[in-house]
Amino acid sequence: MGDNRDEVADLEARARAGEWLKTGPVAVLLGLGRTKVHMLVKQGVIGHRKIPGAPQKPQRECNPKDVLRLLEERRREFHGESEDPS
Repeated sequence: MGDNRDEVADLEARARAGEWLKTGPVAVLLGLGRTKVHMLVKQGVIGHRKIPGAPQKPQRECNPKDVLRLLEERRREFHGESEDPS
């Protein structure tokens, strides 16, 4: 597998610009599997909207605010960053 830092940076920039992303790119951005992202969508952790005209499989776009919130949480968790500096 190649280095995906550029792809992750691009996806983060798109989310920060307010773009709703499909679940596949969200999985890449968050470093999760697609199944986990689908589970978070079903649980309501990530808000979504259905993509019109997707007849066979329901395709969804994820709310960028929720995606960025989860990204920040994961960064704090994995990098030991705390909101409280004391």
